[in-house]
Amino acid sequence: HSQGTSMGNEKGVMSILEFQKSCRTWPLYLSAFILFIHNCVIGLSLFYASVTLPYHKEQSHGFMMLTEEQETTYVSLHQMFMLAGSLLGSPLGDKIGRKKVFLLSNVLTILSTEMMHYSSQYFVLLTGRLISGFSIGLGILMPIIFLSEVSTIKARSSLSNTCNLAINFGALAVYLLNMVVPPENLAFSISGLSAVFLALYYFLPESPHWQLRKGLIEEAKANYRYLRGPSYEGLSAELQEVLDVNDKVVSEGVSRWKSRGFLHPMGILAFLFSVIGLCGLDAPVTIYGPKMFAEFGFHIPYQFVVLMIPIGSFIGYIIAVPLLACMKKKNQYNMCALFMALSTTLVGVAYYLKGSEGPTYAAQILLSFGALGLTFGYGVGLGSVIYCLPGELLAPQDKAIGTALAECFRLVWTAGVLKVYPFCLSLVGYPVMFTFHTIILLLSVWFVYSYLPETKDKCLTELQEIFTKKR
Repeated sequence: HSQGTSMGNEKGVMSILEFQKSCRTWPLYLSAFILFIHNCVIGLSLFYASVTLPYHKEQSHGFMMLTEEQETTYVSLHQMFMLAGSLLGSPLGDKIGRKKVFLLSNVLTILSTEMMHYSSQYFVLLTGRLISGFSIGLGILMPIIFLSEVSTIKARSSLSNTCNLAINFGALAVYLLNMVVPPENLAFSISGLSAVFLALYYFLPESPHWQLRKGLIEEAKANYRYLRGPSYEGLSAELQEVLDVNDKVVSEGVSRWKSRGFLHPMGILAFLFSVIGLCGLDAPVTIYGPKMFAEFGFHIPYQFVVLMIPIGSFIGYIIAVPLLACMKKKNQYNMCALFMALSTTLVGVAYYLKGSEGPTYAAQILLSFGALGLTFGYGVGLGSVIYCLPGELLAPQDKAIGTALAECFRLVWTAGVLKVYPFCLSLVGYPVMFTFHTIILLLSVWFVYSYLPETKDKCLTELQEIFTKKR
C-alpha cells in the first residue's frame, strides 16, 4: 500500500511539474516586480539609521545630537518593534489577507519617515523610528510567504530570493543616495518609493493559498487563471493539492504546537535565524559599519569605502539566483558559511592590528575585505538559503506564524547584541567578539550538514512528507 501511495504521489508531482512548464509566467514576474519595490522600501528604511548615525554623532545636516545611551536605544528598540510587527503580521495576514498587510506597511512607512524628517525632539525622532521598525516587521516577511504561495515549483526559490535581493538593493540605494542627496532629505526617498508601490498595489493579486483556506474557491480559481493563464490545464491539480494538505491538517486534529510537522522544521528555522543575529552581520557590521570604517582613518571618505557592505550582499544575492536553481541548498549554505567564517576572522585580525599598531594599510585592507566577504557570503548563500526555507519547510497554514517566529529569533538576538555590544567591546574588544562570530558560523555548518533536509524541486506534498512521516 505504501509503495502504491508513493507512486501515486510521484505521478501527481510529475503532472504538476509538467503542467507548469506550459503556463504563462508574466503575471507572476509582474507580482515579483511590484513586491521588489515594496522590499526596496524595506531596505531603505532598515538601513536609514546606519547612514544617519554619523550625522547624529556630529550633529550635522540638521540631525540632533544623540548620547551613547540614546543611540543604543534608538537602534535596539527599532529591532524590538520590528519583532512586534513580525508577530502581528502573521495573524493579520491570515485574517485580512496578504495584500492588505503590504498596504498597511507602506502607509505606516510614509508616516514614520515624515515624523523622523520633521522631528526636533528625541522623543518624536524615536517614535518615528519605532513606527518604522513596526512597519518593516509587518512587511518584511509577507512577500516571501506570498511568493512561495503563488510561485511555480521551479521558480519558488529564485523568486523568494528576490525579496532579499530587493532589500539589499534598497540598502545599497540609501548608501549611494547619501553621497548625492542632502542627508536631511534622505527620508523623502523612502516615502516617495512607498507612494510608487501604493500606485501599483491594484495590480497585485491575492494569494490563492490564503483564499482556499478561507473557503474562497472561485476567487482562488480566478487568481490561478490570472497567474498561470486562462487555458492552464493544471488548475485543478494545484487547487486539489492545496486543499488536500489543508484537509489533512484538519482531519488530524492535532494542534500545531504539538505537531511534529510544525515543531521539527521550526527547530531548524529557529537555530538558523539565530545564526543571522549572532554571526556579526546585523551587529556590528550592518548597523555600526559606517562608524567602524570611520575609525580606521581611510584617506578617502569612509562613505565610499563603506559601500562594500551593501555592495557585497547585493552582488551575493544576484549570484544566488542561478545557484539556487542548480545547487543543493545544504552545499550552498555550508560553502558560504565557511567563507563568512574566514571573513569574520579577517575583521578580527584587522582590529588586532589596529590596536597594536594603529590604523595601518594592512588593517584597512583586512577590514575592507572582511566586511565585503561577510556580506557577500550572506547574500550568495547563508541569507538566500535561510529565507527560502520557511516557504518550503512549513505547511501552508503554518507559513505566516512559522516565518514570523523564525524572524523573531533573529530580531531578539540582534536587539540583545546591539544593546550589549558596547559593553562587551569594553571588556574584551573586537578581536574576541569576531572570534565568537566565527565560532557561531562554524557551528552552523555542522548543524546544516547534520539536520537540514534537502528541499530542491519538491512539491507541496513531498515537502510535507519530510517531517510528518514516522521514522
